[in-house]
Amino acid sequence: MPKLYDLAVRLKDGPIPVGRIRKSGGIWLWARPLQLRVPGGTVALVQGADSSVRLLFRCERLEQNDRFVVARRGTIRRPRGADPRRLNIRWHAVGQLRYFSLRTLKAVNLSGARAMRNDSHLPYTNPKRVKRVILEGLIVPRPSESLRPLWKAFREGKTWSRIGRKSAKRLRLKHSTYSGRVTLQWWGPAIRYQIEDFGSVNGRITGALLGHVHRHSKGAVDRLEAHLSV
Repeated sequence: MPKLYDLAVRLKDGPIPVGRIRKSGGIWLWARPLQLRVPGGTVALVQGADSSVRLLFRCERLEQNDRFVVARRGTIRRPRGADPRRLNIRWHAVGQLRYFSLRTLKAVNLSGARAMRNDSHLPYTNPKRVKRVILEGLIVPRPSESLRPLWKAFREGKTWSRIGRKSAKRLRLKHSTYSGRVTLQWWGPAIRYQIEDFGSVNGRITGALLGHVHRHSKGAVDRLEAHLSV
């Protein structure tokens, strides 16, 4: 049984919609927090480079394909008493998720095992007709490096072509050879990616993405953070 942890979420700077969070009873996440301790894990919403805790609550359960974290009733609050005011976590992008220990207030670096949950509560979908998200995560740059050249290589390269409505901070791409779609979002300094496909999974579109990152990042990439969402 893999260990489960508390969860920190990096919010964009500015006013926090406390009233909206209380009304909805929790928060939406862009990835499934598979190693969050449920129930009872602490969820901390933080801002700023100093990782200041702005809001926190205890998790009761996960809903909506494990992407909506439901808060335990009466626990949504600003830090008070013995609650942590800051976490010892380094952030690379707004929206990033990090597991941490409430005892040490430090990030937990996971390697290898992926936590498994009973997904029997998920709604039935026909894999031949419904778009399937295979892999998503963040491309994180090295300190003092920029991913702008990599972003430009995806935007202007011949291997990938843009589809859909154009946006300065969002690219929807298809490969010239392999089936599937890739969506990139500029989360400066990081890039969020999402790989999707219809029907069977052959891994070729994922390999094409990784190859493009390797060729055009020019050593600027520190690591890729990935979440399986099959």
